[in-house]
Amino acid sequence: MEAQKFEALFTSLYSPLCRLAYRLLPHKGDVEDVVQDVFIRFYHRQTRIEADVDAKAYLYRSVYNACLSKIEAGQKTQFYTIELNHDLAGPDSAETGILLEETSQAIEAGLNALPPVCRTVFDLSRNEGLSYKEIAHTLDISPKTVEGHMSKALEILRKYVLVIMASFSAFLCCF
Repeated sequence: MEAQKFEALFTSLYSPLCRLAYRLLPHKGDVEDVVQDVFIRFYHRQTRIEADVDAKAYLYRSVYNACLSKIEAGQKTQFYTIELNHDLAGPDSAETGILLEETSQAIEAGLNALPPVCRTVFDLSRNEGLSYKEIAHTLDISPKTVEGHMSKALEILRKYVLVIMASFSAFLCCF
C-alpha cells in the first residue's frame, strides 16, 4: 500500500476507530494507544495481508480484538462505587466503612471472575450505558446473547455480594 493511500485510510478511520475503542475502554490514553498500535501493525503487515481483504473491516476487527486483549490482560482499571444506606449505621460509622470496603472488594472479585466477553457486555451496559441492541451491534453478536451474558454477569456478582451481606448481617446480630 502506498504511503498516500495509508495516510488517507488513517485520516478517514482514526476517529471512528477511536469511538469504537472508547466503547470498550474508558480511558482516552488507552483508546489512542490501541488504535495507533493497530495502525502501526497494519502498516508493517500490509505485505502479508491478502490483497482482497477489506482494509476498513480488517482495522475495525483488529481494534475490537486489541481492546478485548487489553481487557483480558487485566490492564483495564475501573473503579466501581456502591452507595448503601443502612438504617443501623450512620454515614461515618465504622460499620458502614467496613461494609462499603468489603462490598467493593466483593464486587471487584466478582468482576474479575467474569469471563472476558461477559465482562465486556457488563461494562458496555452498566458503564457506557449502551442498550442490548447497541452492544450486540458493537460486538457482532445477537441481542439474546447479550442478554444471556448480562444475566450470567449479574448472577455471578449477586453471589459475591450476597456472601458479604450475609457475613455482615451475622456480624450485626452479635451486637
